Order: sequence, then structure tokens, then C-alpha cells
Amino acid sequence: MTFKLSLEQKHIQTLVLSPQMQQAIYLLQVPMLELRQFLQQQLVQNPVLEEIENVESSLSEEKPPIELKDNDYEPDIKEEMERLSRFNGEWQGYLKGVGSLKRVEPEDEGKRRFFENSLTQQPSLQEHLLRQLRLSSLSPREEEIGETIIGNIDGNGYLRASREDLAKNIAATNQEVEKVLSLIQSFDPSGVGAKNLKECLLIQLKNQGKEDTLEAKIIAEHLKDLEKRRYTRITKRLGVSLDKVTKAAKVISRLEPKPGRNFFPEKNHPIIPELILKKIDGEYYIITNDGDLPRLRVSPLYRKLMKKENSELEARRYLVEKFKSAMWVIKSIEQRRKTIRRVTECIVKKQREFLDKGIEYLKPCTLSEIAKEIGMHESTVSRVTTNKYIDTPQGTFELKFFFTGEIITKDNGSLSSRSIRAKIRELIEAEDKQHPLSDIKIAKILLNQGINIARRTIAKYRESLKILPSTMRKRY
Repeated sequence: MTFKLSLEQKHIQTLVLSPQMQQAIYLLQVPMLELRQFLQQQLVQNPVLEEIENVESSLSEEKPPIELKDNDYEPDIKEEMERLSRFNGEWQGYLKGVGSLKRVEPEDEGKRRFFENSLTQQPSLQEHLLRQLRLSSLSPREEEIGETIIGNIDGNGYLRASREDLAKNIAATNQEVEKVLSLIQSFDPSGVGAKNLKECLLIQLKNQGKEDTLEAKIIAEHLKDLEKRRYTRITKRLGVSLDKVTKAAKVISRLEPKPGRNFFPEKNHPIIPELILKKIDGEYYIITNDGDLPRLRVSPLYRKLMKKENSELEARRYLVEKFKSAMWVIKSIEQRRKTIRRVTECIVKKQREFLDKGIEYLKPCTLSEIAKEIGMHESTVSRVTTNKYIDTPQGTFELKFFFTGEIITKDNGSLSSRSIRAKIRELIEAEDKQHPLSDIKIAKILLNQGINIARRTIAKYRESLKILPSTMRKRY
């Protein structure tokens, strides 16, 4: 077999997106908060762009960015330059003054330190444990072992290295590691430093003085049965009453399975509806909720500078480039607004019954249907509806919420998959908690209502709703 190099010519047709088109696509898919940050960044980077002040646009229908003409604003260029020169002088004077600060009095320095110390940040789990380690009466060697152990504790509070590996890495004995680890397991938060859930729960009971209780025995020997709520099996094996097992299960349920949870609080991201749907005299009106966005225009001052014949060639080129960039941003924002509005109008028209009556009347709908109706590509509709929210009489929803699969009913009708999920949730919420509905029973109930759906599909929808199986929902 021989190998050789050769050159070939091929004709390949590819689509190359210009930077401006890439920017327009980016603006089409970003949510409101990111769009606001982008526009603020453009105002800083592009001197040709400026924000129009005192524009009444809190809730507006189809209000494009306002573009004023030259005669709307006639600034005196010489006066403007003098003002900028004065500002520059004041700014330089401020910078010089910073370097020649007066001597700070001890009393003022104390106030400053108190103020800085009061601006605290929540420590991480590792920092919290290390502080407790420093306060313990340990030798330098034991502190070193403790730091290594804490460094191997994850965000949930579990030790992710075996005792043997820890001992090997720091050249210590298993007894030395076990001694320091036992101390760390007594630290706050309770249950930290465990290798698994069983050990974590047992440590918490130990710290509460409940080592030899029924709760500890259930965790140690029957944790799997407890997870599956097989209480009757536990009563038979331990020889205790069902009432005692139920009470013990309630005590165990109050223990923390993730001790480090509080040191990693979940960040709540605010949802700002891009659109607001109002029903007035039986008709729905779409209102664009973009009042917080800066209204942009091309600065009349720079427009005049660009027209001056005696301007330097390099300066004129720079201004022309920035002018084109500014106009493209303004046009992209306006195109974004119109595209989102067209898609939303089509969705509102199709989902009128849902808006009037509720989730049970949500119709099946796909991206391709909406794209075909408004004459756009499916990918464009997908970008438009991602991370965009609308406030409706039925609540606030992401635009993607209205796209659902189709389930055929007995009478050849159709229901959306979201409607089926809503029915499943309603059935489970209304069930007898001592005799919860299995997936098979839910499928039979829906079949009696004319909805033929498989048990496996019921299980999939239930899991998507984060609802436990019937065996784990049972109450005694």
C-alpha cells in the first residue's frame, strides 16, 4: 500500500454570515436583560449612538427607536468642544487630586475598617469548615490532615476520597485520618464529611444524641425500604408497630441529605415578560414591554461633523464606520421587535381557547406550523421563542410553552401533551394519599375520558412533572 499527496479543485457552495448578520441573529435570540446590557455596551463603545431622554415608552405598541432629523437639534460645535475641553480639565484635576490625599486620622481609619468589615460575603463550605478547624486544639500535623480532608469535601458536604487514599497522599496512618475526620464530622453543618447518604444521616442522629434509636436502626438496615416507603416490610423485620415506624420516618425526613446546600444558594433569575397580552372588549392586544430599554438615535452632532468638508480623511472614515454600525444596531432592534410580534400574534390567534379557558384547551402546535404561516424559517421561530416570556391572563409563560405534541382522542380529536400533563397532575393532587394512583390506573382513567395513552407515556409525563411513583407517594 502506498500513500501520495495530490491537489484537487472542488466547487462548494456555503453560506457565509457577515458580522452584521451574526449580530442581528444574536439580538433576535437574547432575552430582555441581555439585550439591555448589549445596548448599554453599544452606547459606551460607539460615540455616534446616543440615548434619547424623556421618551414616554413604558408600555408601547410598535414604537420604533426614534430617529431625529438634523433640524431637530442644532448644537453649536465650538461650544460643545469647549464644554468637552472643560470637562477633560476637570477630570484631569480630579485624577491629580487622588494622588495627593491628606493624612488620614486614626479615628477615620477605624471607621473605614469597620465599614469594610461590615460588608461581608457568605463564606464557602470549605472556608466555614477551615475556621472551625483553626479553633480546634490540634497539632500542626493534625491541622495539615484536616485541611486535606476539607479540600476533598464537595459542595454537598460529602467526602469524595477514601480514608486510605487520604492517608496515602499525606503520608499518614489510617488512625490519624480517622481521628481528624471524626472531629470534622462533628462540625457545623451537621452531617458533613460523610461518604454516602446513610453515613450522613447517621452522623446527624449521632450529633443529636440519637445513636441507639429506632431511626438510626432504620437508616442503618432498611434505608432502601424507607426510600420506597415500604413501611410494612420494616415493621415485620424490626418487630415494631406501623405507628412507630411512621413516626420514625417523619423524624428522618427532617434530616438534611445535603449538608452543604445552604452554602451554595440557588440564584433566582428574574423573568421579565417581553410582551404583555391584554384583553379589552373581548379582543387581545399585544403590548411590547420594552420601556426599560434605551431609545437610540444617531447623534446629530456627529452627523454634522461627518458632513463637514474640511474634516480629516481618517476621522471621516472612522465616523462613517461608526455611523453604519449605529444604524445597523437600530435596524436590528426594530427587526427583532417586529419579528417577535409577528410570531406572538400567530401564537395568540392559534391558542385563543387556552387564553380564554385555561390549560385544558391548549392546542397542539409545532414550530414548523408557525414558521409556515408567517413565512419564516423554523430556526428563526425557535430563536424568537427561546427565553422570551409573555404575560397573559392565564399567567406568565415562555413563548416555547405554546409548542406541544399532539395526542389523538377516541373521537378523532386532539389534545396537546401539556394538557395531558395538567390532567395527570390534577388526578394525582386529588388522589387518596393512602391509596395513590399507579400509572396503570391513571391510564385507565384517561381512557375512560377518551384519551388513549400508554402507561410508559404516563410515567414519562409524571417524571417530567417531578412527581414520584405511587409507591413513594403513599402515606400511612
